[in-house]
Amino acid sequence: MHKYMTIAMPDKSIWAVPVEMIARHRAEHYANEFGGDVEKSLKEDTVPIFESDTDEIKDWAVNNMNWADFNGHQIKISSPSPVDFQSGWVDGEKTFIDGIINISAENQNKFAEAILGEEGNFTGLALAASRHKERKLQKESDS
Repeated sequence: MHKYMTIAMPDKSIWAVPVEMIARHRAEHYANEFGGDVEKSLKEDTVPIFESDTDEIKDWAVNNMNWADFNGHQIKISSPSPVDFQSGWVDGEKTFIDGIINISAENQNKFAEAILGEEGNFTGLALAASRHKERKLQKESDS
């Protein structure tokens, strides 16, 4: 049986989790079919299934477990590449906006990630800024 399952995260980092933890989780679930014996469930059922088809490992982990179930046993294999701002400056998409929303530095990244994830580019950020400004002006005129 494989020792680790790797996961590519949205930030492009790669993490690994122990397959043994996934197998034990499944074996505990089906132990009642083996007289409550987790080790027997593991040896006679889960390990053979996991050794014959890695999709079974992924399927069990994704559909029956949470990231937090690994409780610190996650291992970071690689970090995302650092952002090359010069390359972005030269080759990145450029747009124009009429104003900037004044939000705290703490919330800027969360806001940008939410918008960029939704629209996929900086045009989405400009669009969101424009909508926010319109709502703010509407509220002021309603007052």
